[in-house]
Amino acid sequence: MSTDVQRIASSTSRCAAGGLNKVDTWNAMNTFVDGVEEDDTDLSHLALRVIDEEEAYFSNSYQLTTSKISRKNRSAKGRVKNGKSDCRRSGARVSQSIPTNELARCNKKNENCSKKLGKKKSKKTLKQLRRRKIARKGIQLEHLQARKDNVQARVRDSIKQYHHDQADSSRSYEHYEPYLEDNDILPAQDLGLDDGSMYERLLNIFEGGEIMPEDYEILLQLDSNNAKSTLPNESLQEIPILVVGSGDGHTISRSDIRRTYFFSHCEICLESLIELDDGRELRVLPCEHIFCRGCIDHWFQEVSNRCPNLSCYWCQVDHSE
Repeated sequence: MSTDVQRIASSTSRCAAGGLNKVDTWNAMNTFVDGVEEDDTDLSHLALRVIDEEEAYFSNSYQLTTSKISRKNRSAKGRVKNGKSDCRRSGARVSQSIPTNELARCNKKNENCSKKLGKKKSKKTLKQLRRRKIARKGIQLEHLQARKDNVQARVRDSIKQYHHDQADSSRSYEHYEPYLEDNDILPAQDLGLDDGSMYERLLNIFEGGEIMPEDYEILLQLDSNNAKSTLPNESLQEIPILVVGSGDGHTISRSDIRRTYFFSHCEICLESLIELDDGRELRVLPCEHIFCRGCIDHWFQEVSNRCPNLSCYWCQVDHSE
């Protein structure tokens, strides 16, 4: 066997064992096998050996590659399973490790979202409340105008009474008659004011002018000249009391309040009477105006003996007579 043959045989064995560059070695062996003559017995045997070695190497390589791939697949599947279990365990740990204040904050956010949705759903109710408020303001403006007309009517009545009381006095009504007929108001002397700018300003207010901050002095002087008329406690206790409830005979229901009385709110505190809690007490005046008991009691004891409604003439003095 020649030196080349020995070298190739040695390379074949080492290549099969994995010690040499496989591509170069197989190329050399293929070149050797192609050059072997059929009548060269030794070389033919060597060529067959090379072919067997080549087939064995590729068979072993295929098996090794297949086993490596299967091991990798099994390892990957195991990692996936372990990852899933780790995720479950970590999720449980995360849920357990969330602080209580964080959970409370999340719950609060959910509640706020629910409230916002409720507010969106209650837009219709808000619009209805706005309409009621606007209507209530309109009613109050009408009452203010009615009170203004009533004041002017009372001024006229006072003028007639003054003429009757002073008919035989040296201070006769005829002296003021032209002026009073034009202005429908008492003279400055009867109002306790000096004739001048304050009286002219008062005339302007009675004619419909707005009350300005500088008019506070005039109002204080007018108030100091008027004696406060309040209601005695005995007369106050005579005014009937209603108790808000289910309407079982001893109490009055909210629907009855709305159906029976024109106003469904207290005109002093502006609180809705149909939204009061059970057990709240109301007073109904002889003029059929209804108020919270605490509000109207304070009014009669500290402010006036007249009905707080601006368009109402009723007062306790006239009622007692």
